[in-house]
Amino acid sequence: MTVATNDTPPSALRHVRWPRVAGAFVAAYLAGMGGAVVIRALGWWPEGGAWERAVLVWVHATVSPAADALFLVMPLFGTNYSLVPVVAFAALWLWRPP
Repeated sequence: MTVATNDTPPSALRHVRWPRVAGAFVAAYLAGMGGAVVIRALGWWPEGGAWERAVLVWVHATVSPAADALFLVMPLFGTNYSLVPVVAFAALWLWRPP
């Protein structure tokens, strides 16, 4: 029985420009922090902007109660309560003997 070796990850990672990846993470972090500083300076941090509240009230008035209930339940499918069993099942299925 021959065991196949897979050297794809090391050779694939060898060509990654790690300083660029690190720089992109730092740039994204700084952009987020800069946005937060601007939002706090405008006084929107605690309650949001007046235009945001107006849009949210308008949108909420146009949504049906059924859609409202659906949108309250949908985020639960992206939490640990649903993802952990799916990932565990996938891991067991992928690690099963041939």
